Amino acid sequence: MPKIIGGLIGAGVLFAGIYWLSQLPKPSFISEPSVTETSADVSSSEADVTVAEAPVEIEYEFYDSLPNEEVVVDAEPGQRNAGPQDFFYNLQAASFRRSEDAERARVELLLAGLNASIRTVNDAEGNPWHRIMVGPFEQYGPMDEARRQLIERGMTPLVFKRPKEDSQ
Repeated sequence: MPKIIGGLIGAGVLFAGIYWLSQLPKPSFISEPSVTETSADVSSSEADVTVAEAPVEIEYEFYDSLPNEEVVVDAEPGQRNAGPQDFFYNLQAASFRRSEDAERARVELLLAGLNASIRTVNDAEGNPWHRIMVGPFEQYGPMDEARRQLIERGMTPLVFKRPKEDSQ
């Protein structure tokens, strides 16, 4: 018996809530003009005028002019790194707190054919970080190939340019 009474009370509350929600005013973002508003706003002279919007035509001239243009390039292809450079490219493959982890990663990269070394630096608090450095590379092409290999291994390498005097 208590279940039936509870069910009837719950149903009554549900129907009362639905009725209450249906009596609320409609939100302001839904605008339905009433018949009296539209007929009052339109005068007889405006009702006779119909405005037809003409489609806007946009003309693009670059389709015609672009094939006739000449592009002047200063350098020949491949000349980007042709001259002598006063810097090396280095890649930081990873950085570890523990030297054992850094050594394991360095050995994996050496087995993959990359010239990897460990450089230890201290952070602001004096804690050591063991960086796995790949390189140095004298030209961009070989450095980019090594960078791609590191990305394929799931690493996010950082590219550094170091002066040739600093051979580390």
